[in-house]
Amino acid sequence: MGARRAPGASTPRCSPLSGSYTVTAMLRAMPVRYGPLERALADVRRIEARIIEDLIAARVAAGLSRADVGAVVGLSPHEIGRIDRREIESLRLEDVARYAAGVGRSLGARLYVAGDAVRDGPQQRVLERMHVRVARPARWRIEVPLAGVEAPDARAWDAVIDGHGCVDGVEAETRLADGQAIIRKVNLKLRDDRAVRHLFLLVAATRANREAVRVVRNGLRADFPLDTRAVLAALGRGACPGANGIVIL
Repeated sequence: MGARRAPGASTPRCSPLSGSYTVTAMLRAMPVRYGPLERALADVRRIEARIIEDLIAARVAAGLSRADVGAVVGLSPHEIGRIDRREIESLRLEDVARYAAGVGRSLGARLYVAGDAVRDGPQQRVLERMHVRVARPARWRIEVPLAGVEAPDARAWDAVIDGHGCVDGVEAETRLADGQAIIRKVNLKLRDDRAVRHLFLLVAATRANREAVRVVRNGLRADFPLDTRAVLAALGRGACPGANGIVIL
């Protein structure tokens, strides 16, 4: 028999790296980043499973065999069976459309906003140019999900500044190809986020971008009253700018 603990003695704790608490267990306990690639692969698996279920249900409801369907749309019963059993690693849209036509269905698809495009190098650099202008107690965070939105909405701010009396969202653009479309996109984020109160459109300081901003600036003055100097002056003091603004850096 092992030694008995004295009454009232606490149970000894194992060192984090001792006993059964292995490095593998530590890694499993760490949060896994759910990025664009992981989200895309999960979408594929979910959509394929739903499509196959719909195809089988439609075929069975119509009283059709795999051979019946295949004879009409140019697929063999074996090919249709592989689709039904999910034995194909990646479904071809053409095969799905054929199968669907054979059971009186039509394949449809569209894209919708579920996140933000991956940032490129120039975008990261323009964000860093603004980051270095932000003084304490303000805090700078990147890739911050919108507060209060639910899945599958995966939109995020390029950066969020807080801790200085307000919460500000930052959206960085390196090329203003369509200024009005960008303004609509960022205004929707501001509308849907329950925490962010001010929005800064951060634009790379290129000749083309400066001209694009100049063309639309007067029309945006009511919604984005602050310019580069006013925004950076406040953030440089660690203070809240107090309104939306357009920053060219």
